[in-house]
Amino acid sequence: MMGDRKGRPYINPVPQMKKIVIGKFGAPFSVRGWIKLHSYTDPITNLLSYSPLYVERHNNWQPLKIVEGKTHADHLVVKIEGFDDRDEVRQFTNCLVGVDREALPKLPENEFYWEDLIGLEVENLDGIPFGKITQMLATGSNDIMQVETKDKRRMIPYTNDAVKKVDLTQNKIIVDWDPDF
Repeated sequence: MMGDRKGRPYINPVPQMKKIVIGKFGAPFSVRGWIKLHSYTDPITNLLSYSPLYVERHNNWQPLKIVEGKTHADHLVVKIEGFDDRDEVRQFTNCLVGVDREALPKLPENEFYWEDLIGLEVENLDGIPFGKITQMLATGSNDIMQVETKDKRRMIPYTNDAVKKVDLTQNKIIVDWDPDF
């Protein structure tokens, strides 16, 4: 196996199975190879309990091992096995962190991972199509579905009042929402 200039073997990509994104690397944190990690789990420290973790680089998921991690303000700072200085971990800045779908806990009925909602068609109670969910956003008070067509973008709250039905088999969400909003 070939290696990089420092003699470390290249990380071989894993077979391209579906990964669920649970975080994103930020900037290097120290000269000793620590890096910021923005966790999408609740609480943020749950991310540290998953193994194996994968990083997406160049459209490939590659395994990595976090050997140490701690909270710092509203994010984590972590140490990745085999990377010992600031310049080495810089390559991970803005890379997504994921896990295999099977690693996630099974949710109760009528609860969904955001990943399951992205791409679903959204229509209102009258059958008027609003487009597809392109992104889910956390706002503090409630989550928001970003729903788009080629002409329009809507921000619809993901609340019990607005969302009336999620049907994963039909790839559809029914909402109680005015088409003029």
